[in-house]
Amino acid sequence: MITKMSKLIVLVLVIGLTATFAQAATSITWNGGGGDALWTTGANWVGGSAPAGDDERAIIGDPLVTQPMVVDGMDISLNRIAVGENDGTGACTLSVTGGSITTTVSPIIVGHYAPVTGSLTEGILDISNGVVTTDNGFLLAMDFDTAGTINMSAGVVTAKSDGVGWNQQFSIGRRGIGTLNMSGGTIIAENQMLLSLSDGATGIVNMTGGTIDVTGDILMSTFDGTNGTSEFNLDGGVVTAADLLMGTNAILDITGGVMILAGDDTIAVDAFIASGLITGYDGAGTASASYDPGSDLTTVTAIPEPATMVLLGLGGLLSLRRRRQA
Repeated sequence: MITKMSKLIVLVLVIGLTATFAQAATSITWNGGGGDALWTTGANWVGGSAPAGDDERAIIGDPLVTQPMVVDGMDISLNRIAVGENDGTGACTLSVTGGSITTTVSPIIVGHYAPVTGSLTEGILDISNGVVTTDNGFLLAMDFDTAGTINMSAGVVTAKSDGVGWNQQFSIGRRGIGTLNMSGGTIIAENQMLLSLSDGATGIVNMTGGTIDVTGDILMSTFDGTNGTSEFNLDGGVVTAADLLMGTNAILDITGGVMILAGDDTIAVDAFIASGLITGYDGAGTASASYDPGSDLTTVTAIPEPATMVLLGLGGLLSLRRRRQA
């Protein structure tokens, strides 16, 4: 028999569990007051302790103070990170030179929002080593009047997610200007990579080295609003993805490196090339797609035109001559 007391106990348990899951994470703001720029120094945070655990999130929003660093020996885990939440007085920067930092509940956001309408909020994530992991999406330039930039030369970035919303992806330019500058290291996007998610947004990738491995598709100006601008400049490194989808305001220019897509995508890629969405050497070369039945992969590359090759060769000879004279 279900008694009134048992019903009351169940009701109390439900209310308690609901309150637990609905409780918002506590925001802890960086103030740089500790004098050493180290993430783990408590005096660098308002309240005197660094954010940690699933119920605490970090806000880096004052560009006029010493900016935080994650270094070797640090192993940081917390709810969420927001870099860039200010009124246009400069860029907020989080530097990762070693160690590891993980968000377990919410995304890592670089370029969060502008408290003052019409002022540009800038967030920068510099990664020269170490491991950066998010269990729930990666967002660059989340809102209007924001700019979010990742500068990556080494290390590993992993964006984990099994959701389908814009906040569950590796998103470059949701509503503002998102930029990924990559010269080395590895990015693993376990869902999709989205460039320019809305009208008026801009998503840019400048890649000269390293590896980008996307489990799902790369979508350029196709997610929500095709009037946003997407630009992928592939000048080195390797990009792998399930598929490539491009809107009319997207451009992929290849001057080095390769993009590898699952299955036979030659028809779609050839159509992008014919319409000028995929170019080689900024139009001075030829982009092409080739399918390998053995591996079931399509490789997209570009070669320069003969005149461009001659100029590149002359540049190499001049550089060699200068080194010898030195």
